[in-house]
Amino acid sequence: SGPMVDHAGWPHTAVTCWAGWVIAVVVLLVRGRHRLRDSVLLAVLVAAAVYGGHPESLVVLGVSLFVFVVVWLAGRARVDRAPTVRPLAWLLVAGVCGLGLGAPLLLPGSQVGLLSVRRNGSGVAAFPLTHLPNLVAAGLQGPDFTTAAYVGLIALALAAVGVWAGRKRPEVWALAVLVVVSSALTFLSPVDQLLDHIPGAHTVTWNRAVMILALAVAVLAAFGIDALVRSDRDTSEAAGTLARWVGGAFAIGGGGVLLLLAGSVVGISHLNKHQHSLLWPAAQAVVGLAVGAVLWWRARRGPPHGRGGAIGRGVAVVLFAVESAFLLSTGASFWSVSPSYFPTNPAVTELQESVGTSLVGYGSCRALAYLTSSKQEVGIRPDANVAYRIREMAIYDPILPTSYLQSWVAAGGAPTPHSLAQLGIFCTRIATLNQARLYGVRYVLEPAGRKGPFGSVFDRLVGDEGLYSIPGAADATIVPLVNRAEPPLFAAGAAVPVTHPDPASWRVPVQGTGNLVLRLRLTNVPGWQATLDGRPLALEPWASGSMVEARIPPGSHVVELHYWPPLFSDGLVVAAVVVVGLGLTIAVAVGHRRWARRSRVRAG
Repeated sequence: SGPMVDHAGWPHTAVTCWAGWVIAVVVLLVRGRHRLRDSVLLAVLVAAAVYGGHPESLVVLGVSLFVFVVVWLAGRARVDRAPTVRPLAWLLVAGVCGLGLGAPLLLPGSQVGLLSVRRNGSGVAAFPLTHLPNLVAAGLQGPDFTTAAYVGLIALALAAVGVWAGRKRPEVWALAVLVVVSSALTFLSPVDQLLDHIPGAHTVTWNRAVMILALAVAVLAAFGIDALVRSDRDTSEAAGTLARWVGGAFAIGGGGVLLLLAGSVVGISHLNKHQHSLLWPAAQAVVGLAVGAVLWWRARRGPPHGRGGAIGRGVAVVLFAVESAFLLSTGASFWSVSPSYFPTNPAVTELQESVGTSLVGYGSCRALAYLTSSKQEVGIRPDANVAYRIREMAIYDPILPTSYLQSWVAAGGAPTPHSLAQLGIFCTRIATLNQARLYGVRYVLEPAGRKGPFGSVFDRLVGDEGLYSIPGAADATIVPLVNRAEPPLFAAGAAVPVTHPDPASWRVPVQGTGNLVLRLRLTNVPGWQATLDGRPLALEPWASGSMVEARIPPGSHVVELHYWPPLFSDGLVVAAVVVVGLGLTIAVAVGHRRWARRSRVRAG
């Protein structure tokens, strides 16, 4: 009924932007010209990375930043005899303040994460080595990975030039080491296996470091561009050496890409399996060989007009323009800003109008459907249904509570394979009315030619899929309480209306002549608080702890629920303390500077 859309890459990619800003401010802070200002800015950037909302990327950013700082400080101490203790202390204070500013998300987020499937899951393994060629030219990867991750031949060649030209600068060596470490995290499985021995590290997908790899290569390439531009004014023989070095880097890179292409064409390898066109890889090879030949020819001619074989700004501008065109034409997702990002069709419209806000389940669920499209699927993919405002009993969320998997097994469903559970894949195949009523599934979609669960009522055809309604299913039901014992899991209940004054609240009117249990199809996560006629009401877990229920006395009552995690309040307090502390520190520093300035004026 709908398109196949995957947004998983966006939160991960954001870490590259934050990493660039954080590293830049770290450099400023360590140099020590405006340490207080830079410390505050670093704290704000760390907090912003926290609010980016992806814990794996935050961990990878922390590890990468640690590697960069340690190597850089060690290099500064060795080359410039620069102090390390004081800058390190400022960095630690700024980092702690940044985490404090991010406490409103870190504290409740960690609490929910510890209850999720990722607590006992494992991260995705490192990329296969067959993916390495794809860093040079988009599409040159093996058949086991289909998403392009690349920087291009020009960027890699300029990065090599940047390492050579800045070999006496500690920050360049720190970036080079960061390239090595991030490459190992991305492509070497033994590194993954070694890190798995660290408590909690097995849940991290370390190949997210590919984004840090791209950032480090880009910054080193900027050093290379800078060296090319500066060589335009260089009259020494060093300019000729630089020309030969640049020419060699491009010639080797271009020849390597050409060999990869030749191997793919003649069938020695299958690196081009996912490449629709070999135009750009071939163009990169041609550019590399051409630049290499021209620069070697210029270097052999000797110093032109008294200069030592300078390359000049023109070559740098051309290389920058070609690399930008390559990245934009092969990697920019122009469809991501299109007004038709979530295209609709008559089937989607009819489904929206038919089910409204009711929960829709699947009678046929192919759990791996989010990876590859299939005409056998029903409904809308789990990672796109929210955009269409259709509630589906199909989830793709890494913080899915483990209790849902347990409750589904207790309801007679097939266990979710561990490889899918660790990703947060939860797609239930609703086979009985009891299963549908347990989760409040009001409608079930079935493939063409298949009937709904026994006892369901055919509603209509939506496209070529059958829509069946489930009698008695509701978001909230009341069940008679007998002898104060917990009602059975599939105990029949009467539906009660539910309204939502806002996204973080429920309002449920309840009326009965005896003691009742109000069962809510509401995920049991810390933070939900209930009142009965304005008085506190205790919530208890049910359905293997996946949802919440409450005991209701006889009579007419109104139950209201509001979501506000206590740890969120604690996080706000922590963040407020950090803000006040930073504000007081800035005020004291500004006051001290004014006092010192006045003292100097009086003394003079």
